[in-house]
Amino acid sequence: MGIFFTFIGVWAFIFYVNWQMALAVSLTFPFMFIIYRVFRGRIHTAFRAARRSQSDMSNQMQNTLTQIELIKSYASENLEEERFEENSNRNKRDLIQVTHNMAIFSPLVDLVNYIGTAIILTLGAYFVIHDQLTVGQLVAYLSYVSLLQNPIRSLTSLLNQLQESLVSYGRIMDINQVKSSIVEDKGAINFPKISKGINLENVSFAYEKEETIHDITFSIPFGKTTALVGRSGSGKTTITKLIDRLYDLDNGSIKFDRLDIKKIKLRSLRENIAIFSQDTYIVDGTIKDNIIYGKQGASEEDIWQAAEMADIADFIHQQTKGMNTLVGERGVKLSGGQKQRISIARALLKDAPIVILDEATASLDNESEKNIQHALKALMKNRTSLVIAHRLSTIYNADQIIVMSQGRIVEKGKHEQLLKQNGSYARLYNAQFK
Repeated sequence: MGIFFTFIGVWAFIFYVNWQMALAVSLTFPFMFIIYRVFRGRIHTAFRAARRSQSDMSNQMQNTLTQIELIKSYASENLEEERFEENSNRNKRDLIQVTHNMAIFSPLVDLVNYIGTAIILTLGAYFVIHDQLTVGQLVAYLSYVSLLQNPIRSLTSLLNQLQESLVSYGRIMDINQVKSSIVEDKGAINFPKISKGINLENVSFAYEKEETIHDITFSIPFGKTTALVGRSGSGKTTITKLIDRLYDLDNGSIKFDRLDIKKIKLRSLRENIAIFSQDTYIVDGTIKDNIIYGKQGASEEDIWQAAEMADIADFIHQQTKGMNTLVGERGVKLSGGQKQRISIARALLKDAPIVILDEATASLDNESEKNIQHALKALMKNRTSLVIAHRLSTIYNADQIIVMSQGRIVEKGKHEQLLKQNGSYARLYNAQFK
């Protein structure tokens, strides 16, 4: 704003001193405007391309660093180096294009300014020869014109910075304008105290138009354990994500007692569901940070009790810093089993009325699995539980077993009943134990 007022003030003054020369200088302004209009789009496009290629290069570098063990195991260093070099060269070309446009833009503006100065010298010489202006007045006038041109040069630099900032702002706004497809109803309420259970009625769901759940209907009775079994890709984990409303179903309904899932506040819904996922998520911080992630402010006693139940307490005691031991980014300092036990401790501490076990013990050895089975049984007692398991030995005692295949329910019943039917469940059982 200061540059603008300086420009207006100086221009008004030189117009007052000699309006003919001021008018002559003003003839250069349209050329500056044309130059700005031409290069504004070019510079903006170049900056946008440079930001995009820089982002691609950073993402590729991050992926390389986080997958370093995989890269070394497959001796793929040369492949990753080629990919990084390709992204780096593209970013270099984009930055050169930015510099090229800015290197042309600024000198062109200076050239127009020099032409304006030449016009002043020519007209000033004419006025001096005809005694309409003294040499001293001409020198002073040139100083005033210089004061007029300085704000223009500053404005040129500011416009370049503005284009760069607009590109960054545009990328931020692109992210901010992305709207979640999961939206609460206006009259959504807190999670109700259920007494009957969870009902899935004619539920269908598709990932990018490829239907993975086909018109399924079943109930998860209150206070009982329901198990989902089936081959990989049959849709078991998708159902857990629909119940936690990480996705919205395409057809049908999911109800808690008689209340539709869409009428429950998202935060309240997820606060009342504890999930043991087959994908262990570890945050960068301490062991304690990870255990209390779902229940901030938990007491030390409750934290250690959850750790004991998850069979991770002995490992924590062995560490010099105990609960304050750093686990590293994505838990790189932990084994797969340790990550899973910490994840189980996190869910145990949450103490939610609905429990979902999605391959909760997949990364544990048989001994560790036995050690926490009693804790999981205690957790699921009098709670509405949904268990997904490939190890059928973990779901013998389920109140209800649902067998899925290709997104459909093919069998339903208890362990002994399903074995007698000699169907899909029996084949899965025989494949594991015979």
